[in-house]
Amino acid sequence: MALVDFPKLARERYGIWNLEILGQHFPSTEPDYLKTFREAVTRAAAVVVNIPTSVGASFYDPDAAKRALAVANSKKHAGALTKRGLGRSYEGPQLVRF
Repeated sequence: MALVDFPKLARERYGIWNLEILGQHFPSTEPDYLKTFREAVTRAAAVVVNIPTSVGASFYDPDAAKRALAVANSKKHAGALTKRGLGRSYEGPQLVRF
């Protein structure tokens, strides 16, 4: 299933409108794709409530390379996603609002 189809499916089939989409599920962070996704969320009367962006790595890993990967993953997604009105990102115990 394409990610842009998920908001409609979640709303219509399961009655879910608060969505958590993992950053790694976005096939692209290009502005046109994110605009299309945001429009799909709006059409489905859904809301993206959380976008975990450091999946696959941890800010708290003792390995410096893995921590760096978590930071890189977060930067890659957070900036692009929030510019398209896709909200906020949860990173560890704190909620990071954009």
